[in-house]
Amino acid sequence: MRVQAEKVTGRDGRLDSWKAIADYLGRDVRSVQRWELERGLPVRRIPGTKGGVFAYVVEIDAWLNGHRNAPDANAKPQPDSGAATSVHPAELPAPGPYIANSSGWIRIKHVFPAILLLVIAVAAGSYLLVKKHPHSAPGPELTDTRPMLAVLPFANLSGDASQDYFADGLTEELITEIGRLDPAHLGVIARTSSMQYKQTRKDVAEIGRELKVDYVLEGSVRREQGAARISAQLIRVQDQSHVWAQSYQRNAEHVLDVQREVAAAVADKIRVRLLASETTQPPDGPGTLPEAYDNYLEGLYFANQRSVPGLSAAANFFSRAIEIDPNYAAAYAGLAQSYTLLVLNPVDNSEELKRKAKVAAARAVALDDSSAQAHVILAGTKVLFDFDWAGAESQFRRALVLNPNNALAHHWYADLYLAPQARFQEAIAEMKVAQQLDPLSLIINTDLGYAYYLAGDDDAAVTEFRKVLDMDPKFVPAHFHMSMLYYKRRMYDRAVDETALVFQQSGQGRLAAMQQEAYATSGYPGVARLIVAQQDRTAGGNMPSSPLSLASAYLFLGNTEQALSALESAYANHDPGIIYLKVDPAWSALRSNPRFQALERRAGLLN
Repeated sequence: MRVQAEKVTGRDGRLDSWKAIADYLGRDVRSVQRWELERGLPVRRIPGTKGGVFAYVVEIDAWLNGHRNAPDANAKPQPDSGAATSVHPAELPAPGPYIANSSGWIRIKHVFPAILLLVIAVAAGSYLLVKKHPHSAPGPELTDTRPMLAVLPFANLSGDASQDYFADGLTEELITEIGRLDPAHLGVIARTSSMQYKQTRKDVAEIGRELKVDYVLEGSVRREQGAARISAQLIRVQDQSHVWAQSYQRNAEHVLDVQREVAAAVADKIRVRLLASETTQPPDGPGTLPEAYDNYLEGLYFANQRSVPGLSAAANFFSRAIEIDPNYAAAYAGLAQSYTLLVLNPVDNSEELKRKAKVAAARAVALDDSSAQAHVILAGTKVLFDFDWAGAESQFRRALVLNPNNALAHHWYADLYLAPQARFQEAIAEMKVAQQLDPLSLIINTDLGYAYYLAGDDDAAVTEFRKVLDMDPKFVPAHFHMSMLYYKRRMYDRAVDETALVFQQSGQGRLAAMQQEAYATSGYPGVARLIVAQQDRTAGGNMPSSPLSLASAYLFLGNTEQALSALESAYANHDPGIIYLKVDPAWSALRSNPRFQALERRAGLLN
């Protein structure tokens, strides 16, 4: 018989206790706990709790597929309680990949069976057995026992800098292809962190320590006379030994075909599987023209800068890629993400950008439903611009099913969905998964601090913010959140200093000086009055106050009704900051106000 997943799973396709996991597997708790220790059953711990666990249905299903032919001879099925239908691995459908949903079992493209061991194909069909061990992480330790792999930027040995995009594209293909092999048992560092080692002089041991990985894949590309020679080698970080190395000679006429073919071939060497006779097939997603791809890579480069000029440039490159290839799903996803992030900054045409972001995200999903990235971006637009929590949840879950190694999926799910719903332990756990997959990402580390801040753990929040500022003293989001934390603690002098740094880095030096002068003259009430005055002033290099900052200023000055009016204006304009209305300490004084509660209800934050 087959499990009906919706009857046994917790929120968001999760099993929220040992008993729920045992019920789902049709076993007793002791057997399931033994499976975790002996067979690698993918169970996660909840940081900050004693014995709290959870598991994702998709990871359990993948694990079951990998163990179909190895049932536990000692386990005794529990009787059917009526709450769920028991299932034995032998009763599952033919090898998938599959996931469970309300209508039974469905096949999902690009999700591979999970297994107990990392098997790496070497010459003549030999294999290397990799021992798994836990990895440390800042704060409460995660109990993720997967081996971690970093794909370092492939070196361009062509002697022509204009060929860098080919090497960068191959690196990204490898990260994507390997990342979706077996997310339950192999973690792959995200592009943002990996690309920071381009042209690095650091050795493998140092990189391994910084990224907390067990293995590093590195290589080179040489394109000459219409051919591409690509070399790759897998290195164990612990002793810097070479697990395997191989070279590929390909006709370079069709750039994307070469990249996908080599990515699939290399991935097949390190795939996590039990049935070694099965081979990785090259990705069958839609191709595109080299010129479109070139613009797409340029877009990624600028999008990763996360500045308003960088995001604007990225949008232009993604748009050019789409003009060349109107069916380029990845370019639509990149365009939607750029527009979405631009809206989070003070820009003039935010409503138009919101509309364009939603259209581009929907188009990306329509063109490639197998793209986890596209589903994540669509989920983000649904939360930020429409307060469509149910629609966002569906898209986030789909993304995590498609690729649990997608750092952005864990990041946005935590920051845009779980945290605003006051599900802080889950949000922090998900953010730590994102951090593990992308440890050098400034925004992920910052948003982990923000999750701690919302949860009331100010000390942990400060630790994360300071860690980010150690990496980049000019990173605006970290300074902004530090200012919020200082304001909450009534450390107004430091809050004003942090805000000044935000304005200075954002090109609003005059406004920074005005706030500092107002504070020096009249204390924080002077700053609040300045913010109120700014709402009608756009000349002289000043910028009008946002409805949320205006609401905060009114609240500080004791004008509750004006503060509520400003919040209602923010809601009417679909200000993305409204999603934190339920959890932001800035609004604690309004929690019991019926008008505030009505606003929370309209935003879908109260039942």
